[in-house]
Amino acid sequence: MVKWTDPPNLGLPETEMFQSLGVALPSGESASDFVEGKSGSTVRLVGHLLGRAVLLGAGLAVAGARDKDLVKYSLAGATAIEVFVLLYAWANKEKKT
Repeated sequence: MVKWTDPPNLGLPETEMFQSLGVALPSGESASDFVEGKSGSTVRLVGHLLGRAVLLGAGLAVAGARDKDLVKYSLAGATAIEVFVLLYAWANKEKKT
């Protein structure tokens, strides 16, 4: 029986498999750079936040959200996700070095 936590078996060693799947998201890289204090990371972080808000907004519009609610909910959702990504990057910054 395959559990939901089992990675797909592509016949590759585990590290190669995850690299070939492109598991890392661009927003993860900008969050990591922000946590490390790299120059220019704030602009990229805000760009990813706004891009995520647009994606969430499209889904919310399909679900029936309109006007101020659409903007408010998409920004709130994108901010919540970005906070999680930043906390994850901060908690794992020791593992990166």
